[in-house]
Amino acid sequence: AAGLGNPAVRREGGARFLSFDGRAFVPIKGMVFEAAQRITSLSVEVWFRTSFRDAGRWWANWAFVDFGRSQQFNFFVRADDCRLHVGAPDGVSMDFYEAAGPPLCDGRWHLATFTLATGGALSIYRDGAPSPLNRQPHGNVGGGERRYGFVGTGSEASTYNGARNARRYTGDIGSVRVHAGTLSPREVRHNYVVTRCTYSSEYSCGDDPW
Repeated sequence: AAGLGNPAVRREGGARFLSFDGRAFVPIKGMVFEAAQRITSLSVEVWFRTSFRDAGRWWANWAFVDFGRSQQFNFFVRADDCRLHVGAPDGVSMDFYEAAGPPLCDGRWHLATFTLATGGALSIYRDGAPSPLNRQPHGNVGGGERRYGFVGTGSEASTYNGARNARRYTGDIGSVRVHAGTLSPREVRHNYVVTRCTYSSEYSCGDDPW
């Protein structure tokens, strides 16, 4: 049964995914971001589906992936305008998000992606296409305290499956991929095209209409 630390495993068609009820979470094994080491190259891809909205609390539905927003980084869909958001400290600010685009809290599957390159160059993609951002980081991000990660909640963890905060995600997550390198726009698009048939009968995998 779904509950604290135990998302429900579900199937629809060819998709097998985890369903998060606003209490569940999953600790991420085998990955830690160390203190005082800035992140110079990173890519995160998440297939997700949610209908959760909260107009007064943009932060109310995090996170897809969380290694500590104020220490390293997190990635989530905002609950107010339902756009994608990366939280990561750059020494000046820590919130970078889509500046335009229709809401993604529409009960349909979407691929959310962000990439970081040396110098703090950040890109956010929805369904394989790049989005305009509110601003760019002032440099490489992260480098705060040591953090282990979670799917479905906010991390305060300096050890595996350690401390969490009160943030929780409500919705479904089909897959989470964290890459040490920076995916190119072509690679982001490719990854969307070859996996979308798992989550939507509208497309065949590899059948790119662009």
